[in-house]
Amino acid sequence: MRGWQPCFVIMVHLKPTAKSMTWIVSDPEYLGGRPRVRDTRIAVALLLEWLAAGMTIDEITKEYPSLTAPGIRGTLEELAHSDLLAASNNPSRREPA
Repeated sequence: MRGWQPCFVIMVHLKPTAKSMTWIVSDPEYLGGRPRVRDTRIAVALLLEWLAAGMTIDEITKEYPSLTAPGIRGTLEELAHSDLLAASNNPSRREPA
């Protein structure tokens, strides 16, 4: 094959750094201090409820223009890497034996 050059793809998973993880904020003056998406008054829990109900990111951003697709993805990524999903000592949150 003339002009063919081998191509190598290297996949690297970059874990978000503390500097890049700034989508989830909490302030007692907004939503009673509940975690919310930065630059909005939309609670992270509400965003998760919409996604669990089957709404797509495009549908959410059309309904709520203060949210952006990168903001939603960033919030989900930050939540996935946060201590909020760590094992809990709360018995009501443990899986049944």
